[in-house]
Amino acid sequence: MQIEVPASSPSNSFRYKLRNRVLIPMRERTSAFRTRPDLVIAGVQKGGTTPFFRFLSEHPQVMRGMVKESHYFDRHYSRGPVWYRALYPLKATRRRQQKKLGLPVRIMDATPDYVFDPRAPARIARDLPDARFVIFLRDPIARAYSNYQMMVAREYETLPFAEAIEAEAERTAGEWDKMLADPDYISHPIRIFGYLARSRYADQLERWFEHIPRDRTLVVRSEDAREDPAAAFGKLTEFFGIEPFEPPSFKPPNKRDYEPLDPGLRRELQAEFADQNRRLAEILGRDMGW
Repeated sequence: MQIEVPASSPSNSFRYKLRNRVLIPMRERTSAFRTRPDLVIAGVQKGGTTPFFRFLSEHPQVMRGMVKESHYFDRHYSRGPVWYRALYPLKATRRRQQKKLGLPVRIMDATPDYVFDPRAPARIARDLPDARFVIFLRDPIARAYSNYQMMVAREYETLPFAEAIEAEAERTAGEWDKMLADPDYISHPIRIFGYLARSRYADQLERWFEHIPRDRTLVVRSEDAREDPAAAFGKLTEFFGIEPFEPPSFKPPNKRDYEPLDPGLRRELQAEFADQNRRLAEILGRDMGW
């Protein structure tokens, strides 16, 4: 199958170019005086991370970087720590905020691809040894279908969903080996067409926990967070060691409307994910209810 990967990504805009070609090089000069994150939203794509990034950004004890998703540990690791720190606030700014509040201040990175990329956990464990992480896990079938709809909306995907997941193995063949062999390799086929791969949570968490201690990772069921965002946010603030806080609104962002998934295809995918869900329950010590 001939795979056509878009020449540019949606982020390839004037703002993206300005940030990476002008702003970051300027800030790199002061990198030694900048912080690194100690609060990380590490997964998963289409798992409902954006509202909680927004809620945490509004917390007075949390400071965010220039962008929501730095993609440092998956796509930009070769740029080095000077580039990464350039994205984040000055240590003096953090100290001023801490003095003002009389409380610790956390620095946040929110890149949901970190739990998915097989190279990221070891890099994170080495570079952020004291950070804490939250991973949102959504019904794997709903997540994969939402992921597909996002790629359709971005005009990357033209196949019907059933054909797209059937073509996934061929579209992404050999890409994992390339990623593991080359630390700088960015797999566009997996990034765009890895619908089912991104929903195989047991595989991802097994890799993650090989490097990241369990007591520094909070796993949140996305459906619970959507049903009661205030309660979920309370768990996050407690886990990250910051004070309880109520943002101006817990209203989620607008959802994209699309046709519901065919029930027959859903049943086929439930069988596809049965083993992953069983293994996930063993890893987490609880059934996620999917």
